[in-house]
Amino acid sequence: AELYDLFQEDLVKLYPPELIKQAKVILVQSADHILNTFDLEISKYAEDIFLHDGIQVITNARVREVLPNQVVY
Repeated sequence: AELYDLFQEDLVKLYPPELIKQAKVILVQSADHILNTFDLEISKYAEDIFLHDGIQVITNARVREVLPNQVVY
């Protein structure tokens, strides 16, 4: 959520909108849902907000490698 805010509120002041639109925030979570130490309803609520904001959530996955143009999971 902080990265999303950075793009939407701060970087738009420094970079052209076309460039900001190319950026994506993707959350990769190894468990079957995010915020797995909290109640499942809180997790679902957070995922719904992320979906609304265009943040992609990938669960049951682990990042294997970060390359210049891609993230392997």
